[in-house]
Amino acid sequence: VLDHYQKKILFLLKKRRSTGREDFDEKFTEDFIRKTLEYTSKPEDVIKTASELTARSVYLVYENFFRSGELDELILCGGGALNRYIVKRLKELFYPAKVYVSDELGYNHSAVESLSFAIFAFLTCLQLSGDSSPLTDISQSTISGKICLP
Repeated sequence: VLDHYQKKILFLLKKRRSTGREDFDEKFTEDFIRKTLEYTSKPEDVIKTASELTARSVYLVYENFFRSGELDELILCGGGALNRYIVKRLKELFYPAKVYVSDELGYNHSAVESLSFAIFAFLTCLQLSGDSSPLTDISQSTISGKICLP
């Protein structure tokens, strides 16, 4: 099950650097649960398998798109940072790098993404690049948004 879904995630990411609800929707979830239950009858195994897939996917993305030397630290935020299993597995997968939940560094795990968007909005207002080019296929710096007035 994990191998099948890891290949799907890697395929999606080869086309673009991020995924979202358009890829992991209700149909994906139903398919994932059905396929996982072919191997186990325990609902908790479905959750553990989904958590393992999440941790391995984070590592897969690092290995395939960003690895350019040793990673010193990884800072986790968002809902997954509250999943003890995901955090434990990321610590194992990224060892010897230090893995932190952003809260440990004084940044609320649920606020980091919205803060990032606020920074991009601020830069856009100043007509400055947010320079996401190392994270995307964009070869030059660009303004990361557009101001639309009513």
